[in-house]
Amino acid sequence: MIAISTSNKSPAVARRIRETLEKQFGPEYTVLLTLMGAIRQKLLAQGKSPEAHKKMFERLLDEGLLEKVRENRIQEIDGMLKGVLGEGYTSKELMSV
Repeated sequence: MIAISTSNKSPAVARRIRETLEKQFGPEYTVLLTLMGAIRQKLLAQGKSPEAHKKMFERLLDEGLLEKVRENRIQEIDGMLKGVLGEGYTSKELMSV
């Protein structure tokens, strides 16, 4: 979820910005955010510090996770997750949480 606020100065401007962003950020971002959130929760549950996550998340994004999600390339997503995060991270497992 992305929130837009103009601090009540112009709800019309906030609505226009939201509508513009909705056109730019399609449903693949919902899947990406769900996946990234599940990864984050699993890492936190394993006692890993949030600072340690930063490089992992940046690597996933830099290596094209969004594009793979957009194109529903599950095997490539799972390979990337394994390569960056190690065993035990699959899209199926993470998306079912």
